Amino acid sequence: MLRLQHRVRIKLILQKTKNRNKPKEYGTPNSTEVVRDANGNIIKYTTYGSDGKIIKEVCLTGKEHGDIPRPNVKEPKYNTNPKTGENFKMVMKFDLLTHLKYLKIFHKNRSDILVQ
Repeated sequence: MLRLQHRVRIKLILQKTKNRNKPKEYGTPNSTEVVRDANGNIIKYTTYGSDGKIIKEVCLTGKEHGDIPRPNVKEPKYNTNPKTGENFKMVMKFDLLTHLKYLKIFHKNRSDILVQ
């Protein structure tokens, strides 16, 4: 269970954390952005939908992450607010667990942090 003050702290850390490999949230609508290495080989491409949001990201090369081999495909899922129609990208459980692990390491000597 997380205390309210720690939930706020987690939210701030999530907002401040930057990932160099994280794709940008929006791109040119109905387009595909291709990333190439120095030799001109395609290493990654990202496809954007009619609203400019990511539909699919394909990583062809690079370091494997845990048991996820390359190439791999990321297809974000969105939740829609039924009252406003606004779409929100779902946060992956992996992302939350990574940040919670960071908090445990960062605050390992503090007994007032309750992260389960």
